[in-house]
Amino acid sequence: MYFKRHDGQAVTCDDFLAAMADANDVDLSQFALWYSTAGTPSLTYSSTYDKEKSLYQLTLSQSSRSDDPLLIPVAVGLLDKESGAEVVPTTVLQLKEVTQTFDFPNIKGDVVPSILRNFSAPVKLNPATGVVDETELAFLASKDTDGETIVFLLYSHLKDVNCSHHNQTYNSLYY
Repeated sequence: MYFKRHDGQAVTCDDFLAAMADANDVDLSQFALWYSTAGTPSLTYSSTYDKEKSLYQLTLSQSSRSDDPLLIPVAVGLLDKESGAEVVPTTVLQLKEVTQTFDFPNIKGDVVPSILRNFSAPVKLNPATGVVDETELAFLASKDTDGETIVFLLYSHLKDVNCSHHNQTYNSLYY
């Protein structure tokens, strides 16, 4: 639809959004906030698992410079904590509120979330506790089937690690 409307024309972001909205019969007005919001949004996550109910819940919260919540597509997969098997394949969650909890029913054991698969959104990802679980990070690095997630998580963690040899953080070495 986009090329049918605009082939050979100079177009705007609004033209592109209108074509995508019409082609998919969706309202992208909340997504359009990305174009007028400065900076990189932050995304925090926490989770719970209820063994009796076989229910895994993932809570996502966003913060940005926008007065209104952004529409953030968050691709998530769930890996069995014992075997590393993928028990929920990549699913795209639409974070539309400041905080939302997503339910994953019929989960038969504890799982590790693989968040932002395929680099689904350009955000800063942090656990709600503020402390990265290095055991989970190592688990994802060895078991996750999504290469982008592995690279993203490792980079996100390593950039905050203190490089004692140089007495500088990873960021100060490159920026």
